[in-house]
Parts: sequence; C-alpha cells; structure tokens
Amino acid sequence: MLQKGKLSINLARLKTDIEELGEFGRNDKGGLDRTTFTSSELAAREWLKSRLCHSNLVVKVDEAANIWGKRKGAKDLPSIVFGSHIDTVPNGGKYDGALGVLMALEVLRVLEENGIVTRHPLEFVSFSAEEPNPLDCLHLVAGRLAAN
Repeated sequence: MLQKGKLSINLARLKTDIEELGEFGRNDKGGLDRTTFTSSELAAREWLKSRLCHSNLVVKVDEAANIWGKRKGAKDLPSIVFGSHIDTVPNGGKYDGALGVLMALEVLRVLEENGIVTRHPLEFVSFSAEEPNPLDCLHLVAGRLAAN
C-alpha cells in the first residue's frame, strides 16, 4: 500500500509539455489559433500521439478522431477515462483543455515510472472538435461518447 505523499508529478516535464504544445498555432497576438483540423491542430495531434507512444500506452484514434491511450489494469473492469481536448477557439489560451490532456498524460507516466498497477484500466482521451470550430463539428464528441 502506498503511503500518502509518496507520488508526485514531474513538474518540470509537465511545464515543458505545456510550453511545447503551446507553440502549435501561436499567433502574433500571443494567443493560439488551433481550431479543429487546421494544420496547427493536426501537428499538435501528432506531437501528442508521439508522447503517448513513448509512455507505454496502447494508442488509437477512433472514428470521431478522438485520441485514446490505454493502460492495462490488474482486473478486467471498465476503464476509468480522463483527459480533455487540445483544440482552441481562435486566439485561445494554452491551458484551456490542454492542461487536462497533459495532466492525464503526466498521471499515467508517473504510475508507469513507479510500477504502479491499478485495478481498473486507465484510458487517456483527447477529444476532437470540443471547441466551436469552422466545421461546426462539436457533435463529434457527444456522439462518440453516447455510442459507447
């Protein structure tokens, strides 16, 4: 059994991830233009998938273009899912959505690095088209979740 306070995130790594992801779509006003399926959002997705693959997760992209990373659990139980999104509104900030994605990734990394096996499988998700976008495809997130 773990004692309280024995695990912690790697804050330097998290800060680096925030800064690196925050470069995709940076505009001249200091904000981010990373709306769904633009070149900057697609590049950010590739960056994120590479981080997931290097974190010993089983990575897949579903029919709605949501990015998933699964970590096995000790039991055959339903997955616990956490994450958020990396797309932004025009001139958006680097923390909205992205922080939820990067924190989920960091938790999974820390568990892996410390050899901790959870009872339930854990699944990372980065939803596509979570923010309003020119393609008007916000329904992808809700539709995919409802299907599961």
